[in-house]
Amino acid sequence: MGCPETEKRLRIVHDLVQRVGSDTDSIILGGSMGFGQHYSITKDSDIDLPILVRPDQVDSLVKRLAFKKTPSPSVLNAFAQSEIDCFWHTDYKDGVQLDCFVYNPAAHVNFVTHEQSLRIYKTEQPRETTTAFNFAGDELSVPRQSMPFLDGFVYEQPVFAGDKYYMPGIRADFFTSKFLVQRNQRLDDLRKRVWRCTMIKLVEEHGPDVNLERTNVLNTNYTYQKQRDRLPPELIRTLEWRTHEELRNYYTYLKRPVP
Repeated sequence: MGCPETEKRLRIVHDLVQRVGSDTDSIILGGSMGFGQHYSITKDSDIDLPILVRPDQVDSLVKRLAFKKTPSPSVLNAFAQSEIDCFWHTDYKDGVQLDCFVYNPAAHVNFVTHEQSLRIYKTEQPRETTTAFNFAGDELSVPRQSMPFLDGFVYEQPVFAGDKYYMPGIRADFFTSKFLVQRNQRLDDLRKRVWRCTMIKLVEEHGPDVNLERTNVLNTNYTYQKQRDRLPPELIRTLEWRTHEELRNYYTYLKRPVP
């Protein structure tokens, strides 16, 4: 028997994808709806929806989204002119909070492959820091330098916390989320690159003989550290297994024995 709260949210997502899919590069179902369908969804669960759209298509996308309150024209223009890489907009559908994260596809790729930080727009001023975790599961404080911009704020999402890897939502999407729309298998291909970049960073931080019992990808997941019971056991096992496999593949690429 399905979970009514999951089914309600899936209907909302299906309707939205039907309306806007043709205007997007990719759509991802993130957050708890990405990893916890029919498992940890409650009446209070929101919907996280990262949407990748070319700057010249953002106006059409927003019209089709049919928000009750749309982002201001100045914000859309800033996105179209690549002055910001992402804007965060919250709406409500059938009483469910819907958080849309609209990304420039090129900037999105650069961040998840550890090339460049992100400039994110939000109407409310963000906290100065956010909590994250490194490969060892140690808590990190990640700075978010914000400044007034138009009728809200822009803050920078750094690639690393100092020199340490961490997993913000945009990266977690490639480990625990579901892909709803993608052009030419773009997200599937990008997921492979994200895993390889993560293994490179894991070896860089912890040396060639990585002990996956102590340092691993799962440790960086915020939900795993804070609300572990919300993650389905099969997802935890899958992440553990794939980390072993991806590290093995990376060692093979380097032509060195697996520890």
